Amino acid sequence: RQEAAEALEVELARREQIVSEREAVLASREGLQLRQLRTSLSLRHSIDGVSEQLAELDREIEVRRAEPQREPDGVAGDHGGKGGNGDLVHLLQQRREAQERLAELEAMGESGGTRLLDAAASSELRALDEQLEDLTATLEFRNSAIGELRQSLDATNAAAIVPSSERLEQQLAHMSL
Repeated sequence: RQEAAEALEVELARREQIVSEREAVLASREGLQLRQLRTSLSLRHSIDGVSEQLAELDREIEVRRAEPQREPDGVAGDHGGKGGNGDLVHLLQQRREAQERLAELEAMGESGGTRLLDAAASSELRALDEQLEDLTATLEFRNSAIGELRQSLDATNAAAIVPSSERLEQQLAHMSL
């Protein structure tokens, strides 16, 4: 009975160590996931900013296209020192660059977060997930062993109680004589 109690204490201590290690792994994983979330939010902010810039460029392009290229008397108009076509070409170039940047940002967002962390952090996150799975399996094994030890200890205690009650009955029977 004493051995079973000591074995139970050892298993409980091992389980507590695994629980502590699992909590540390969870904390590390949550830290990386928080970093990933912050990066995702920053990415979303960048996408929104580029989308706004693109919308503004589209508006400016429409305004430039609507402007007459020549004054009614046939003389070229003054468009701030640049020709209207040159200004439009510049705006179209900016629009193309903004569209490319938007496509890049959206591709990063659609990758499911895998590109939001650098390679080392992504690798660390995968390793932490694997370690967490291992610790969870070990914890389940320890819980099972603890359950078996408790059942064994309960059975031992029950066996020890039965003889005591039998002795008590014998003493009571002897007293009644």
